[in-house]
Amino acid sequence: MDGPTFAKLLRALARAVENASPEDVEALINGMSKRPKPVRGRDIAPRRGPTEKIDRIWVEKTLQELGSAASREDALRQMEKLNLSRRELAALAKYRNVHIVKEDNIGTLEQKLVEALVGARLNSLAIRGG
Repeated sequence: MDGPTFAKLLRALARAVENASPEDVEALINGMSKRPKPVRGRDIAPRRGPTEKIDRIWVEKTLQELGSAASREDALRQMEKLNLSRRELAALAKYRNVHIVKEDNIGTLEQKLVEALVGARLNSLAIRGG
């Protein structure tokens, strides 16, 4: 807030307090003390979604099922059936050390996971001539 605007605010507040009853002034003071203090700098965004941890056993089981797919297409079909959220996909990627970025959408995460779980195995088999 710039200086002139702040000065106008203070003058308006002073006029309001001068014309108010003692009870109104007391209510104003009590109301102001109950409000949260403003955060300087960037505002902190509230957390969204559930905060419970994703079960490690579920992660291991899901990765094993997806990794056993015969092809990349089969793995993608399995993922579509599971209908995983971005948060769940991120947990799977983290467990398998798959690099993800904040901008990755669900489709990109699915592709990265399929490549890490199935594609790497298929590439290795092709190189070895199997």
